[in-house]
Amino acid sequence: SRNVLYSKCTLSVCRFLACGGACAIWFGGGWIDIVLAGICGSLIGIAESWKVLNKEERIVFEAMASFAVGVVAGAISINWPGYACFGAIGLAGVSDMLQGFRVVYAVIELMGKHSISGGADFLEGILYTMLIAYFLKFGQTVAEELVGRPNDDTHLQCTNGIDEYWYLLLVPVASIGWSCLFNPDYK
Repeated sequence: SRNVLYSKCTLSVCRFLACGGACAIWFGGGWIDIVLAGICGSLIGIAESWKVLNKEERIVFEAMASFAVGVVAGAISINWPGYACFGAIGLAGVSDMLQGFRVVYAVIELMGKHSISGGADFLEGILYTMLIAYFLKFGQTVAEELVGRPNDDTHLQCTNGIDEYWYLLLVPVASIGWSCLFNPDYK
């Protein structure tokens, strides 16, 4: 039997911390962006934990989840352009789904002269990331059509980032969240 290392509630909290930390540290998001990115990441994590989807269905589901995050982040950032930033909310909200580790390990495989498997993993990771980015942008476009196209691009600019002194607290908390997401199933 397989024992699960962390409960679903613990994983949701860790996804919130990891996506919120990514929003502030990598994308310059403010406090509202951090909370919204954490909520989006947690909801995607809860939905991804369903065991009823096979691999092909999971890819379609993750693309639709990216679309939903794009619509939510786009609508919020268009309505409150001085307080919310689409890039910070959207990219941090889907950062848990992106295939960064697959690409890194594919490069390691390629350097270790495993060109077939490394090349296949590298191409799959890049194409999957492009798919997620496409649906995120498509969600933003749909949000602009639903809410109304803004006159300028202030909703795309992340100008309300948190003070850098908060990083002294945020980096360790986000690191704990990221380390918790490496959740192996062990026998």
